[in-house]
Amino acid sequence: MGAFRRTWLIAFLFIRLSTELVPVVSAHTRKLDNSSSLFSVYPTPCFPGTFIFGDSLVDNGNAMAVYPDRFARLEQDPFGVSWPGHGADRFCDGKLIGDYLSWGTGGFPMSAYLRSVQTLLFLGVNLAASGSTVLPGLTLNPIFQDDEVFPHTPFTLDQQLQWYKHFMFRDSELSKGRSMQNVIPVGSFNSSLHLIIAGYTDYILQFLSGWPEALVLASVTGIVNGISDTAEMLHTTHKVKDIVVVNLPPLGCTPAFLTIFPGDPDDYDDYGCLTSFNAAIELHNEELFRAVLTLRAKYPDLSLSYGNFYRTFQDILKHPSKFGFHSTPKLLKACCGAGGKYNFEPNVTCGASVFANGKLHNGTACKEPTKHLFWDGFHPSGAVNRIAAISFLNGTALYPSDGLRPPNCKPDFSQF
Repeated sequence: MGAFRRTWLIAFLFIRLSTELVPVVSAHTRKLDNSSSLFSVYPTPCFPGTFIFGDSLVDNGNAMAVYPDRFARLEQDPFGVSWPGHGADRFCDGKLIGDYLSWGTGGFPMSAYLRSVQTLLFLGVNLAASGSTVLPGLTLNPIFQDDEVFPHTPFTLDQQLQWYKHFMFRDSELSKGRSMQNVIPVGSFNSSLHLIIAGYTDYILQFLSGWPEALVLASVTGIVNGISDTAEMLHTTHKVKDIVVVNLPPLGCTPAFLTIFPGDPDDYDDYGCLTSFNAAIELHNEELFRAVLTLRAKYPDLSLSYGNFYRTFQDILKHPSKFGFHSTPKLLKACCGAGGKYNFEPNVTCGASVFANGKLHNGTACKEPTKHLFWDGFHPSGAVNRIAAISFLNGTALYPSDGLRPPNCKPDFSQF
């Protein structure tokens, strides 16, 4: 109980500081940030801002802010190797899908909410936290060293929604009677892009904890409802007009699951992925799509889109050379790891160093991250994120296809 209370106290302090100290950032600092290529703001962005909800697929520093020891390696090589100087705090070699979508719609990668004391929030904020879940109370089986195999946090999608409400309230309070140039105007919240990609951690924790497949499948509806409820709350309570809900990648293709759950020949599909784990994700994605259709019918004034992240993986698996990737089976090996068939070792994950059996074992990166489907045991490479973002922006993997192209908006790929 004491540890739990300390966790929330730390999070509260970060929230308090991040919302109260942002206005004192100097105009000189803002000018420097705007002059860099990372913070280039286009004259006519498609949306006035971007808000991101989710887990490690899109987190760029929130988990690190609260648990610096647990996530310390994210600030060190080889993380961010494909994006030197900017890619830290991400479970990736480079850019996340949220980074690309922010650029493509005329903005730039959002600041992490809990690390926002020294950053600028005038075009939105990233509220995603690595290891967060949709369902509350999920934990990892103690048999795994969770800080190595899959670091997680007690935060949930609902908690991120509370951060959003708090940020909106403090933004409103701080802007009264003064010129606020360093935070997004409250009046721009409802017309900003809101991106939700959640549920990945829920399935990882359940499977790693040994939940029977039937029980995992039974949880799908609750997870999807949690995501759907968040989207509906954003629209009905906060009048948000533009939301993109993204489905999940195939867990059965991840180097981690292929290593931890080896199967018989009949357990794999034609691309070398475990079908049982992918079946759960496919069910999730199907129910999520139906939920999106339901909300679209219920709220005709809401621009709600469905991003098909899963399709990106399917396309690459079917035609790896077309996209510049390794062919199977090398395609399914993690770029960053410590060896093994899929370059994943549960006790020596990417960036870790472990001394065992008289030898030092290091989780190191490959030479060509852009040719790998996965960066580490669970997370897609920056190259995959780039392809997915392009397919969302051009409409080939987005329903409806113009969901990221409001009137007078043209996707910008100059930062890709």
